[in-house]
Amino acid sequence: MLQRIGEGIGDAIYNYNSQGVRISKLTTRSGVVTTNYFHDGDKLIEEHRGTTQIRYLYDTDGIMGFSIGNSDYYFVKDGEGSVRVILRGERNTVNVNAHRNNFTVLTEVARYSYDAWGNATEITTVGNRTIDNIPVADFNPIRWKSQYFDTETGFYAMSGGSGTRYYSPQMRQFISPESYEGMMANAGVIYGLNPYLLCVDNPVSLSYNGHTIATNGELAFEPDELTSRQMRWFRIGRFFGTPEGRVFAIKMFVAAIALIILTGGKFAVLKAMFFTGMSRASLMIGGAIVGRRARDSGGCFNEAFTDHINNNWAMSMAISSVLVIGMVGVGLAVGGIAGAVGSKRSKLVNAVATSNEEVIPWNSWANYEKVTIKGQEYARVGKRLYSKHAVDRMQPSGNKFGKNIYQAGEAEIHGRSIAPAYVESVIKSTKAIYQSSSKNFLHVSGSVTVVVNKKGYVVTIITK
Repeated sequence: MLQRIGEGIGDAIYNYNSQGVRISKLTTRSGVVTTNYFHDGDKLIEEHRGTTQIRYLYDTDGIMGFSIGNSDYYFVKDGEGSVRVILRGERNTVNVNAHRNNFTVLTEVARYSYDAWGNATEITTVGNRTIDNIPVADFNPIRWKSQYFDTETGFYAMSGGSGTRYYSPQMRQFISPESYEGMMANAGVIYGLNPYLLCVDNPVSLSYNGHTIATNGELAFEPDELTSRQMRWFRIGRFFGTPEGRVFAIKMFVAAIALIILTGGKFAVLKAMFFTGMSRASLMIGGAIVGRRARDSGGCFNEAFTDHINNNWAMSMAISSVLVIGMVGVGLAVGGIAGAVGSKRSKLVNAVATSNEEVIPWNSWANYEKVTIKGQEYARVGKRLYSKHAVDRMQPSGNKFGKNIYQAGEAEIHGRSIAPAYVESVIKSTKAIYQSSSKNFLHVSGSVTVVVNKKGYVVTIITK
């Protein structure tokens, strides 16, 4: 493919896409001008020459003209498809019988003549008409056999301006060789193996630009416009497709793993492994769904599966990391709230406890004042209520009780020698630990554990 014409920076520099179609050129002969081309396949549909936008027009027979702003220019072609005359369409409005009638007046602005090989024998601008201060006949690039003419080189960019091959009318041949497939197709014709020939017989009968108004590419369904929410997700997905987005996703994943290990306790490693496995499983399930859809549509399962993994792993990793970080944060917040509530309840429980200076009698159940609350009988020991089981557990260790006292299946139990004053000291000097299974609070001091309910009543005393 032709890359440059001229010396130094060059009078012309050409660029192509991956299909070999010319997409831009830069010319320097008359000032630096950049021209960008837009194609439907290899059909030229628009050209931006400097600041001028040229839109090419097609009908069922082929290219029929071009449009610049509100001005339309139409080609008059001969039987070979060569542009012979350009007509400029001027829109006019006439009021007839109070009705507005719109019509277009066509005016000849340029004419051309060519020899059999494409050399222009006449280039004439009629009426001194110009476009961007350039005569219309020189401005228009579509000429012999509807091919695109590059004025800076004198070459035709064949295939309707795609530039896949360039033809020199002065040399009467292409400047780049034909493909091997094309040469072999003409192997049985004299001179058919010459890769630079324009044709193997009569150039007059050749036809090159066969593009029409019909689309050159495959038609596709145009989806509805994305909503603002869908657009946000689209932008997020596009971000995670960039190198920066993928690095960000990896950092979030590492942060989530570290948070699990720091807060997960003895099962931290298992939790981290579970999180990693779930992230991979969700990505692979999505890839399997995409692959199956592709297979059902006639595509390749493996290719669709691999593309899904490559295009979405970063976003899937980031979403999973955000969910894990959020759940751990919520768990820590709930734990903090529960601890604060437990501390407040502990203060309420201790508020009803008597002071250490109060003399609390140490008696048996029978000698204490009784209080019945919701069918449950309690002993009033000082200013606090005790269950019968708690009172029995406080008795001196030398005392034994009858078989009507049971604890953990024992026929009879001994007292634990825990004085009521010591019980109150334990309650007042320690922080309450909330026990969710029994909805009670534990006060632990050394080998003694005092269990109280939310009202501050002593339920039992436990010693190690």
